[in-house]
Amino acid sequence: MLETIDLSKEYKIGVNILKVLRGINLTVNKGEVLGIVGPSGAGKSTLLHLLGGLDDPTRGRVVLEGKDISKLNNRQKAQLRNRHFGFVFQFYHLLAEFTAIENVMLPAILKNTESRDKIKEKAFDLLKKCGLSERLHHRPSELSGGEQQRVAISRALINMPKILFCDEPTGNLDTETGLHIKDLLWQLNKEYNMTLIVVTHANELVKDATRIMYLQDGVMLN
Repeated sequence: MLETIDLSKEYKIGVNILKVLRGINLTVNKGEVLGIVGPSGAGKSTLLHLLGGLDDPTRGRVVLEGKDISKLNNRQKAQLRNRHFGFVFQFYHLLAEFTAIENVMLPAILKNTESRDKIKEKAFDLLKKCGLSERLHHRPSELSGGEQQRVAISRALINMPKILFCDEPTGNLDTETGLHIKDLLWQLNKEYNMTLIVVTHANELVKDATRIMYLQDGVMLN
């Protein structure tokens, strides 16, 4: 479904070159949960950003269902992310002035293929599934960390993405709440046959993944 070919990312810092990723070759299968584990600074977030079209590689390719997304222009990449990818980050990135349901609705409104009433209905169903039916009209500042992350997950799912990218999705949560979020993600994978790519430093989070790979010093280890 998704693959990388000799994927590399470098940053120029003054006269020095920082090599963050070094020739990553990776294949992701439809419907699997892929855990990518590594210490801080290993390049996990950089890899996820490249896979999701949020950044461009220095060398190599990212191919989605036979199409090289590295060659798309910025507008095409934005459309790809909106229609086919969902993102869940460690720090939620909710819009402070919007309620929970408004945050969830936003990507579908931007996609502009359904009526507002239909989008609102879908957003409500997702928030209900995530246990937030009583928190629809609360703003992020009125929600706990776990509740904010569940809103972020609902938002990521509103357009029914092919792939859900999760970057340390429990990293800012206490252990019990983190386990609830993990269980929710795995449930969504089973229910929708949605591909999950989870990057984390915590082996415990991905111990039940279909497959686990390790990233160290920009190199992928099996």
